[in-house]
Amino acid sequence: MKLSYEVIGSSARTPDESAINDEEAAAYGRLVELLALPADVVRRLEAEVRH
Repeated sequence: MKLSYEVIGSSARTPDESAINDEEAAAYGRLVELLALPADVVRRLEAEVRH
């Protein structure tokens, strides 16, 4: 989960480009859905990656 979030957040090719594109966001959302983790766990893991 953390690795996936880190990978999609590092894909921007230019400073003006969003860090996560629509396809990546959809794939990540599907992963979260398949893992069926509680929302608070997902938020905590994402926060750990951002810091």
